[in-house]
Amino acid sequence: MKKLMLAFLFIFLNFNLNLNEHTLNLLPAFVGYIFMYQGINELIYEIPRYAKIQKFVVVMGACTAVEWVMNLLGVSIGIGFAVFASAYSLVLTFISFYISYHIVKGISDVERENSYPLGGEKLEKTWLVLVVCNGAGSVLSLIGMLGIPAMVLFGLLCAIVALVTIICFLVFFNTTKNEYYKMKAVMAQNMAMNAYMEAQNAENKEETQETIE
Repeated sequence: MKKLMLAFLFIFLNFNLNLNEHTLNLLPAFVGYIFMYQGINELIYEIPRYAKIQKFVVVMGACTAVEWVMNLLGVSIGIGFAVFASAYSLVLTFISFYISYHIVKGISDVERENSYPLGGEKLEKTWLVLVVCNGAGSVLSLIGMLGIPAMVLFGLLCAIVALVTIICFLVFFNTTKNEYYKMKAVMAQNMAMNAYMEAQNAENKEETQETIE
């Protein structure tokens, strides 16, 4: 779960250093997808739905790594490929939300199966707000490019709300991570207690049997 937390930090947060046409992202998204792949591999035995997103995580890691190198080298896509670039960005955004959806739902699965509160409902609601804000912001910005300034303003507002939502999501996920490890500690304690009780019962049975004999 710790690696999933690191993954979201790298994927959602961007800190860039710009020099002329070169851009260095200090928190590369592809590093986040590496952490994410490791994280889901550690949890896949407990959350089977994570098997659905393994290949998508690899694809996103490769694509974001290429983008990071292109930005670092100052390589830009020509105007003639603007439509392709927009479609490409849209597809990656969709895949990213598909991955995060299954990660959040997986946490809700664990919460339900173990009857232990992990904050899955908060994560699901925050995820939904983030998707809506990003989708609305993209559409409004596109309309604004057609000459409707008010739409640009609304698009900016959606971007601000999305940023606040990302911060909330990270805070909630960190809480979920901590609760998950508390749950595992409680489960380990219960297993140890059960094993001890079984050993005690077995010992008592042996003593009773010896007394009878």
